[in-house]
Amino acid sequence: MTLSNNALADRAETVRELIAASDAAHMESINKALEAGQHLLAAKEECKHGEWLPFLERAGIHERQARRLMQIVRAKLTSDTVSDLGGIKGALEFLAKREKASKAMNDAIVDGAIDLRKMRYALKQLDAIVLEFSNDEVDNIIREVDPSDAFIDAIENRCLPRAGRHLEITARAGDRITAAGVCWPSVEHDGFYYCAVITNPPYPDDFDATVGSSVVWTKRPLTGKPYQIDGVLHEAVWSFFERNMGAPATLWEFDEEGVLPEVLAETLDLPFLVRESEFGKKWRDVDSEIVADMLTSAGIVPPYPEAAR
Repeated sequence: MTLSNNALADRAETVRELIAASDAAHMESINKALEAGQHLLAAKEECKHGEWLPFLERAGIHERQARRLMQIVRAKLTSDTVSDLGGIKGALEFLAKREKASKAMNDAIVDGAIDLRKMRYALKQLDAIVLEFSNDEVDNIIREVDPSDAFIDAIENRCLPRAGRHLEITARAGDRITAAGVCWPSVEHDGFYYCAVITNPPYPDDFDATVGSSVVWTKRPLTGKPYQIDGVLHEAVWSFFERNMGAPATLWEFDEEGVLPEVLAETLDLPFLVRESEFGKKWRDVDSEIVADMLTSAGIVPPYPEAAR
């Protein structure tokens, strides 16, 4: 569509030229800042003891500013990357968040295995980078920490179990389990998960312990992918457990190979989740009729979803 008059067309060209000049000035400013950072790094190596602060005073730069410029240069960020991150200030914010995320991911590797509770914290640090920067930057950070398939899978799957596996979550008060949750993938809907939580689960010798117990069950599978609302990331599966476990996530215990309490597994007809172990056998003698009534009252009745058959 053509403009109605030449004056308006001329104004559009003026705006175009000014924006181009502004962009060029922005890149020139970044280039000069990075060049200054390189000179600062060189000078830092050349200065003898006691010369660094006099050098900075002669250069007319504060020590904090010098430290920040050198940090960006050490990180090997290009001028284009710095520009994409929002300039020098944005690049410094990114580096701070990258360092925090990297430390959290390294802390999540314990004795060669992945600690899922710590990995959940690491994911929150990565999410902060995704919201403000980009997925590409997150991918680079992950591979710098640990490029192994298991590590990448744990992050990409948001610490949720793969097909044929389940994840058990427990919360304790002393030696007693106060809540037991389980999450497993839907067979028919890839990337979706069923979840269940039983609070105050009965113990084999506590036949009256079902009084006060409750079970919450997702009748439809929940998406495992995070979604963003008003700049905040939400996770349906983890939100379910945060609402129903009765304890903060920092106190949860995770087990991908553990024995799901059979009072929950057998009542929900989940035999593929039950593992043979001495711990598991303790649950077999529990009178499940009270629990079955409890499940029915919660609306959990046969036929169960396809993943529970």
